[in-house]
This record gives sequence, C-alpha cells and structure tokens, in this order.
Amino acid sequence: MVRAIFQITLPKKYERRFEDALDAADRAGGSTTRATFFGGQCICDVGVPQPGGAYTTELCNWPSCSICIVIKKGFDTLEFGVQSHEGIYGPGIYTHQNPANAHRFTVGKSTSPFRAMIVCSVIKLDEHAKSKKVPASFIDEIGRVYCPAKDFIIPRQLVIYQVTEPGTGTAD
Repeated sequence: MVRAIFQITLPKKYERRFEDALDAADRAGGSTTRATFFGGQCICDVGVPQPGGAYTTELCNWPSCSICIVIKKGFDTLEFGVQSHEGIYGPGIYTHQNPANAHRFTVGKSTSPFRAMIVCSVIKLDEHAKSKKVPASFIDEIGRVYCPAKDFIIPRQLVIYQVTEPGTGTAD
C-alpha cells in the first residue's frame, strides 16, 4: 500500500545532463522517455510517517543507503561509492518497468514496515534509431531496464509503501 509520494528536486546540473542526453538520442533517430522503478536499500527513516502525520524528509548520509544517495547524487554514485551495478548486461544502472520486480531489490530497516523505491525517467532509443553510439537504455523481454550511462536516467519521485499480505490488507 502506497503511503506517500515525494517529488525529487535535483540540482540543475542533473536536469541539464538528462536534457542533453535526450537531445543526443533524438539526433540519433528518436527516443522515448519511460517511467521505471529503482529498488535499493534504505536504512534510514526518509519518507517514514511520524506521530502527528508528518513525514521524515531529511536525507541521511549513510554510505550504504542507496535511496538517499541516488536522490542526492542523481545516479552519479550508488551505495558505497560504486559507479554502477554489475548485471546480466554488464555495468550500469538497472531499473524495472514493473514496481513488483523493483521491490525484490528493496531493503528496509528491520524496525520499520515501510519500504522506499524511486520512480525514474529513462531515455530509450526508438527502434528505428540509426546510431548505436548513443548509450541510451533498453528494456529486455522481462521488463528489466538497463541503462549503461548515468546521463540517460534521472530520479523523479520517492515512493514510500508498506507491503500487505494478499487479501488481508495487513502488513507482513
């Protein structure tokens, strides 16, 4: 169950980087921008409801908190300072079209029933694009989104949710 959605406002340099990548992809033959979901470890209380109904909005400085690092650094770095994740398609940033698949990669604090996930915009080259030199994202047959370059992805929203057991509406 979604508890809160927060708009992510990044420094202008990240927005410019993304717009420049979008322009490059369009010059290469066209592109689309897709919403995808990034799941990672969140070891702090960002987005967690507090007594009285307010939400914690302060980002932490823990080097292992993927969610806060991505929000602060616009995918420049990931947890523990790594530049990318290693996956089936090589080093890059992996997100998912389906939030249920991204959920598999979320890790929350053991004391909280809440999880965090980031909605991202990714640039995908159109099928008829002529250039393969532009490292835009691609989507495989199971909805995994591979982004080989940080320029082609940007975090947009933080989603705080609570997992419920099917048919019960109660937290697991």
